[in-house]
Amino acid sequence: VIPSRIFFQVAPGGLSQKDIQVTNPGKETIVFTTGLRDWTRDSLGNKVYSDPGSLKGSNAKWLSIDPTQVTIGPGQTKNITVTLHAPQEALAITNSMLFLSQINEQKPIIKSDNNGKVALDIRLEVGIHIYNTVPDILAHKNLHFTMIRDDGPNSDSTDQLSIKVKNGGNVVTDGLLKLDITNMSTGANYKIPDRAISMFPDTEQVIQFNLPL
Repeated sequence: VIPSRIFFQVAPGGLSQKDIQVTNPGKETIVFTTGLRDWTRDSLGNKVYSDPGSLKGSNAKWLSIDPTQVTIGPGQTKNITVTLHAPQEALAITNSMLFLSQINEQKPIIKSDNNGKVALDIRLEVGIHIYNTVPDILAHKNLHFTMIRDDGPNSDSTDQLSIKVKNGGNVVTDGLLKLDITNMSTGANYKIPDRAISMFPDTEQVIQFNLPL
């Protein structure tokens, strides 16, 4: 599915369209139906979903999807058109999530072991982020740390470090946290896996790292 995120820049009262390209690389036909949800992130960055149009910063009610159901044969690629019609009272920054959910059954995958056989019925679901930013807004990006805390040892012989980041800007902002640790006793350096974040304006998020003891 291309792209995974759609960024509109539609002024209040305006309209714009963008296409999503969906390709089926498999050997069986897939039927997708579409649906919209509101979403936000909790303090740890996990997505929390709710009904479309229920959140203040939602644009789900401004969207129309064509087609709402699409059948894609093996090796085929089809487009889905997303149209956003912003109302006159549109907020400066809004978002929602478009889901493509598989509704047709596929040939089950059979797994066998000494206890017998298990049939797995796997169905796909893909989410596409949809953002709208009023074009005349003066973008200001400002991610900064508000807390760095050692939470102590975990049960798996690691130490937990919590870092709180605040988006003090006025637009959705992506970031990549890079962490290198040096053992002051031995001089050993540890490269901690990078953590990607994406934050709404005026929100805080806690990112937790497990560090070697």
